[in-house]
Amino acid sequence: MVFVVLGAVVALLGALITLRAKARHDRAARLIHQTPVTPIADLVESFTAQADAKSPTYAAVQGCVVARETTRLTAPITGSSCVAYAVRVFYDPSGDGDIDVNYIEDSKWVPWAVDDGTGLALAPFNPFEPPKTLHRAHCYWPGTESTGDTFKDNTPHHACPLDRVISHYGYHCLPADDGWGRSHQDLSWEVSILKEFGNEVFLLGPYTVQEGCAHFQLDSDSVLCFGSRADVLSHEQLAARSSARWAKIWFTAFVILGVVMFFYSSAA
Repeated sequence: MVFVVLGAVVALLGALITLRAKARHDRAARLIHQTPVTPIADLVESFTAQADAKSPTYAAVQGCVVARETTRLTAPITGSSCVAYAVRVFYDPSGDGDIDVNYIEDSKWVPWAVDDGTGLALAPFNPFEPPKTLHRAHCYWPGTESTGDTFKDNTPHHACPLDRVISHYGYHCLPADDGWGRSHQDLSWEVSILKEFGNEVFLLGPYTVQEGCAHFQLDSDSVLCFGSRADVLSHEQLAARSSARWAKIWFTAFVILGVVMFFYSSAA
């Protein structure tokens, strides 16, 4: 009986958590749907024309990634020119994203912007490391759910064996077999590169205008997607439907366990 009660509690919590996730994805989808992509030049002009030109305004832009400085980064492993990269080798025993240990972490970026042909929208933040205080911000990198066998560079995927990553940073960064079955074969890895002119970006959030350029910020409703507005909108809608389906499953389990508890109590 104790296990039935615990199961019912877990099922109810699962239903509540997935319903909350559905509400969050629905809210993001509504915001994206209600915020059409606007030419950056129009954003600058409309913002400048406002009486109070210091208050951030929500907008969405879409264009190519460009660097704001002459300095470019050279991505490890590939040697390609980019404005940001992130490399991570880690051990995830459960396989559900609950990472146990990060063995290799390397992330760098230079100031970058979105260019849609009409103007520049500056994005003064690391695209691969959103501020931890804004953990609810919606940021998506293609392929983040696939690790260990996928080289993610936000363009068509290429093969990138783990050995190439390890040899670049050195085997001394990795653990030896610790006696519990943990070895190099258990490691997962991710390599992400943001190339100038090589990536289309959709960016939604509050912005101000400084020196003729739109300056975007991150908050809890911001969206950064390496892709188009249609891509991120489809992602949110699919995520909302998936959460709704899981909420129904959890709630059904809760009802079934509740009925079992009722009949058990009646029989007792």
